[in-house]
Amino acid sequence: MKVPKWNRHMKNTDRERAWNVMRIHKGSFTRKDVARLSESSLANASKYMNTLLKAGYLMIVGFRSLAPKPGKEALYRLLKNTGPRPPIQKDLGSLYDPNTKSYWAEDLEKRLAD
Repeated sequence: MKVPKWNRHMKNTDRERAWNVMRIHKGSFTRKDVARLSESSLANASKYMNTLLKAGYLMIVGFRSLAPKPGKEALYRLLKNTGPRPPIQKDLGSLYDPNTKSYWAEDLEKRLAD
């Protein structure tokens, strides 16, 4: 049986490389670290990491100075290393984890909290 093209697991995407960087990295990392090591854009890495942060896969563990420039950047740590396949961002407020076969939706959590 042939798997439909839209249902195949895409390999070596920016998000898959970013997920692997976060899984392999022991300790903390920044958005720039993930973008550079996964060879993806900072914007793409940031969007993906924002969703992972909201879904509880990442946490902010501190901040690092941007010296000599003013300001700071967040340091992240991976909390949920659920497996080798990257959680798939369906849109800005939802995520599917193929490792656990579970969904996370930002709106659903807000509704359940009310």
